[in-house]
This record gives sequence, C-alpha cells and structure tokens, in this order.
Amino acid sequence: MDKKTEIITILQEECAELVVAGSKILRFGSPVNELDFIQEMADVLTLIHIAREEFNITEEDLKPRIDKKLSKLNVFSNIIDSEDDHA
Repeated sequence: MDKKTEIITILQEECAELVVAGSKILRFGSPVNELDFIQEMADVLTLIHIAREEFNITEEDLKPRIDKKLSKLNVFSNIIDSEDDHA
C-alpha cells in the first residue's frame, strides 16, 4: 500500500470511529463517551493534518469550501448563530 492510500484508509477508519463515538453520546450520554468523542475527534484532526501535508492542501484551498458549507449550514440548520463570525 502506498503512503497516500494508507493515509486515506486510516483517515476513513478514524472517521468511522468518530461516528461511533458520537452515536454513543446520543444513545447513552455519559462523560466517558464524551471523552471517547474528544479522543476520536483528535485522531481525525491528526489524520486530516497528515493528509493536508501529503496532498499539499492549503488553507487557501479549503477556505472557499468551508465558507460555502458554513453558508449552507446557516440556511439549512440551526447550528450556526447568525452573530458568529466565521470568515
């Protein structure tokens, strides 16, 4: 397995583990599950950092896509406060 393939594979696995940890919070809600969620989030962010470096993805590459997603969330969800500044 080449390096890029391994990074993507591990990132996928970590994302799946984050999904499971989030599901456990929704089902059971205990502080232990919240600690698992934090750990899994850290693992995902670590792999994202590694993937960004390996694939040469810059903040400039991500910013317009992040802004677009924030705009959609502002319209279609209640998780973004209109007073928040994400720009």
